[in-house]
Amino acid sequence: MDYFEILNLSKEPFSNSPDPEFFFQSRQHKDCLQKLEISIRLRRGLNVVVGDVGTGKTTLCRQLIQKFSTDEKIETYLMLDPQFPSSQEFLSAIQLLFDEREIAAHPGQEGDINAKERIKQYLFQKGVDENKTIVLIIDEGQKISESCLEILRELLNYETNHHKLLQIIIFAQKEFEEVIAKHENFTDRINLYHRLGPLDFRDTWQMIAFRLQQSSRDKTVRPVFTLLAFIAIYISTSGYPRKIINLCHQSMLAMIVQNQSKAGWFLIRACARRNMIGSSFAGKLSLTFGLSVLIVICLLLFGNPDVFHFWKVNASEKKQEVLQKDKTTRPRPPAVAGQLKTKIQTAREKAPPIIDSVDQSSETAPRVLGKVSIQKGESLGLISLSIYGRVDPTTLESIVAANPHIARPENIESGTVINLPAVPVRIRNTGLPCWWVRLGEADSPEEAMEFIRSHPDHDPPFRMIPFYSKKMGLKFEMIVKEYFFDKDSAQKLLEKIVTADFPHAGIRSGWGDEKDILYANPYLVYKNGAGMRKE
Repeated sequence: MDYFEILNLSKEPFSNSPDPEFFFQSRQHKDCLQKLEISIRLRRGLNVVVGDVGTGKTTLCRQLIQKFSTDEKIETYLMLDPQFPSSQEFLSAIQLLFDEREIAAHPGQEGDINAKERIKQYLFQKGVDENKTIVLIIDEGQKISESCLEILRELLNYETNHHKLLQIIIFAQKEFEEVIAKHENFTDRINLYHRLGPLDFRDTWQMIAFRLQQSSRDKTVRPVFTLLAFIAIYISTSGYPRKIINLCHQSMLAMIVQNQSKAGWFLIRACARRNMIGSSFAGKLSLTFGLSVLIVICLLLFGNPDVFHFWKVNASEKKQEVLQKDKTTRPRPPAVAGQLKTKIQTAREKAPPIIDSVDQSSETAPRVLGKVSIQKGESLGLISLSIYGRVDPTTLESIVAANPHIARPENIESGTVINLPAVPVRIRNTGLPCWWVRLGEADSPEEAMEFIRSHPDHDPPFRMIPFYSKKMGLKFEMIVKEYFFDKDSAQKLLEKIVTADFPHAGIRSGWGDEKDILYANPYLVYKNGAGMRKE
């Protein structure tokens, strides 16, 4: 799969399945695992682990089963859903877990002994005669009813003079605390009670690095996320492992389709907003950015060498970027200025001839997209961003070359007509399905610009994608800037957008066959403002 090859991976690093191979032993998870193992080996009886959704309970549960799988003296039984309408059915389900291995080997005894007695005989046979430890692990423990709690309490009564015959581990969400608080005779039997919380910044950082290392072909960690990206991930997920995994997965998909080598602050921010991680994400970022910077500084000062090394590398890259920017913005010597003037003149000589219209029925790709008139307050950069979705030297140079009548490109008067050259973009086909919300379509750049100008503050923001296909000719399509990796999310946004302003809004996936030519990259999302930074 291209996804793996591009990032030098051998498997999915951020799968949402509880794979024990990707279990990251954070300080709290490692502590919990050690305490559970000690409790089981000492046969202490009842253990309860509670935590919010996405704190790693199920993954911890699978890790525990794997840990005991090589020990012949310990047998584990897993109950994934303990929600039963009656205590009798709950008891039968427990009996069935044991029946599949031992009790069913003695047919004809149904009805001779009740279920509790048969379970008791089984536990004594295993725990006393064979000296084995029987472990019942219950996931989603918050679904256990009060009557079923009583069954578990009674099973804990089966014991010898030295240990319990049945070891019970319950993984549950926090509402389970309210249930057991009403049953003092149950809580008194709890040997280990452990609360799982979200990860701190350091564990968040290390968990992401660990998963990338585990999935790498050569077991090395590629610097996929920048320092600010880690901060954005931590803020938007609040340190909850499941949210971290989902956000990292979406961010890596976005990074691939946008043809970027690293995920930064703005890409993480866009993915978090698109996937509804935190209803007040933008506010949280602005309010806690200063606190996050303080956290990073503390980490640098108080002994996290990995962070410090990454920061040095990132700072070095940033320094080179600043130096390069300084070289381009400082006053040019006369020789350089002359070379630039000659370069633009040469480009203008090679520019396509100025025409009054574009033949939509032509079977060949156009050399120009058409014309658009500058309105008050608009600049060449704004026109480039609106039409081509980018402001880069190559595109600006092409526009200047196609408009020899413009003497001062940096100061264009209102009403000036701009010729728009056809500057195609290359888009790598990653094979990942993406969906866009389509608002409308225009046949000319002037018509498309009027569409944009008439909706300056539209939420969500949208953009223009000029493209050419032999079937449709040259078109200018309006799409919402954000795109989705699942059709349902795009459909939900579409339902909010279809109004009188956009009666023909719809959904599109992909951009036709490989012969189609695009003049703006639909995978790139720009933030309005100084610098036009890429998200």
